[in-house]
Amino acid sequence: MSTAQGLVGSAIRGVLQDIDGDMWFATNRGVSRLKGDRFTNYTTDDGLSDNSIWSIFEDSAGTIWVGTMAGVCRFDAERFRHFPVPRAQVDNPADGFGPQVVWSFFEDNDNNLWLGTDGEGARKYDGESFTIYTTKQGLAGNTVRAITADHEGNIWFGTRFGGAARFDGESFQSFTTDDGLAGNGVFELLADSAGNLWLSILGKGVARYDGESFTSFAERDGLTLPFVQEIFEDSRGLIWLGCSGGLFVYDGDSFTNVTRQGPWPAISTNTRDD
Repeated sequence: MSTAQGLVGSAIRGVLQDIDGDMWFATNRGVSRLKGDRFTNYTTDDGLSDNSIWSIFEDSAGTIWVGTMAGVCRFDAERFRHFPVPRAQVDNPADGFGPQVVWSFFEDNDNNLWLGTDGEGARKYDGESFTIYTTKQGLAGNTVRAITADHEGNIWFGTRFGGAARFDGESFQSFTTDDGLAGNGVFELLADSAGNLWLSILGKGVARYDGESFTSFAERDGLTLPFVQEIFEDSRGLIWLGCSGGLFVYDGDSFTNVTRQGPWPAISTNTRDD
């Protein structure tokens, strides 16, 4: 689908399916909602702070959140409304789009909403108030590109310049090249069904953390397009990697470059370890 079919923008920066089965698309020109075969588009005329959208998320209550170039908005079933997020005082903020940009959302097991900002660390929202986390509190870096939780409930942060950080609710532990990462730019995070944590390393492939050490995968392992921008695990345990220039799938043994001609993994494939 494209703008010719009703999509509001041509650059897709986030996709989700809501609790009702509707598809939502975060684009460079607003938000599109596909219900059945009909698009409904939302722009600043419908409450968005800005039409340039960088992230989209649905929480457990069914609320849609988006991160725009000019801050966070949430959907009230009819229109978007600006949702103020407190600023943080940081030393030597990294150059970027600006601290109002939220790159990532995540909801933890206690229904706290976490937000990763462009240069001012992370926020935890408990439904009433915010807690601010920056490098002053031990966060690995203040540009937070990704947030997830591992199987033990620890919160992980992927940062643009400082590697990854693990938060146990009280303190942070950082992981960088000194700990086995191929680089300190962590773009995406995925906790897989086997208990591993996957990290995309800017321009250097991916890493898999088994709770004790990191294993890196790059060109020498068959991942010939090392700029990994998205990581996803399907219901069969296959790890899909969306790269700048192509698509790869990891079956537990090797990486395969999937093109228009395939090869597409058989539906019956099951690679999860017993």
